[in-house]
Amino acid sequence: MSDIPKPILDALLQGKPIDGRNSWVRKVMKEAEEKERQKKEEDQKRLENFQIKRLEEESEDYQKLITDQKNTIEYIDFDCNGKYCDGKTARVILRPDTRHYAEIRCNLCDRHIKWSPYPNSNEECEFK
Repeated sequence: MSDIPKPILDALLQGKPIDGRNSWVRKVMKEAEEKERQKKEEDQKRLENFQIKRLEEESEDYQKLITDQKNTIEYIDFDCNGKYCDGKTARVILRPDTRHYAEIRCNLCDRHIKWSPYPNSNEECEFK
């Protein structure tokens, strides 16, 4: 309170209106406006960063979906064991980027059901 000028302090204590033309009042109001402007800018930057991150995640999900569609080699009859899923078909997706040959995923809930090992070179691959 020591930095408040005496006439302003007296007006505040007596409940009188404060003159907005006073240099100290203008300075305080300008500082408050600057803080508010900075807060708005920070909020805007935070929102933009969030939107960029969300778009990047959506792009990654889309690329994964496209890759899964390209690598899908077969659709099979397979009961999903999901708690709320009663899917009866699944797809076999080749996984060249993992140590497994393929992955079996439910068509209804997109849940991973099991990994499929590499087939023997002499036998035909069976996914059931």
